[in-house]
Amino acid sequence: MKLPRRAAGSHFYKYGTQVDWLERIILKNELFFPELRQMKDPTDGRPKLAPTTPDQLVAVLHKYWVKEHPGSSIVNQQRALTRLRELMKSADIDKIRRELAEKLYALSTDKHRVYCLSKRWNNLSMWENFAGNHSGYCLEFANDGCFPTACEVEYGDSPLLMDITDPEDRGPYCFFKLREYSGEEEVRVTLMPGSDPVSKIESRCLTRVILGSRMSDADKQRIRQWAEQREPKVPVVTEYFDALDQVLKLRGLAHS
Repeated sequence: MKLPRRAAGSHFYKYGTQVDWLERIILKNELFFPELRQMKDPTDGRPKLAPTTPDQLVAVLHKYWVKEHPGSSIVNQQRALTRLRELMKSADIDKIRRELAEKLYALSTDKHRVYCLSKRWNNLSMWENFAGNHSGYCLEFANDGCFPTACEVEYGDSPLLMDITDPEDRGPYCFFKLREYSGEEEVRVTLMPGSDPVSKIESRCLTRVILGSRMSDADKQRIRQWAEQREPKVPVVTEYFDALDQVLKLRGLAHS
């Protein structure tokens, strides 16, 4: 299993469209961490099962049977093993593997909580796909407080493999995605299953709020009011596309 790499950038960026959420982030320094199973990418945190022989599959299923029947006698355990071997002779192997995969995802990956960020504020694709085509926002966070635990997402041409015969090979898989998502330039902070979905950060971590050039005036006004109420205050700027240089740039401060 490959281990994730710590992200080394000075700042990380959160693109979004839900302006109502910003009040909690700006004024209360609270971030919401969704579960992996809530991500848009259906493969997120879900590796493929490595090839297994029928005998290996029986051994794995038997281990789960014993775990689900604590205190079962040796005789009952042996009977269960015999039944599984007989079942495997006529079973739909792909169906069994599919059901086992779903069970493993539920146990090892689906309930991990992640906060997804990007490496830069001027990613045109991110503004289009995650910030409502410039009608949303981008938050700038310093690599400080809880963020030094952030790791880079690595992209590959094929999914990672999970060896179901090795109980230690259970991730973390949430830092590896298919190459088609590489334009997100993603960095993630994770929380273990069972963690509170809302995590408090130090107030110094939020360093800037970047408004989309197509954001409504009403939303801009609300965000600027929250920024003024905050201690310490946080700068609010607006992005725009410079047609001559063909890049995104920033304009003004609180009243841009």
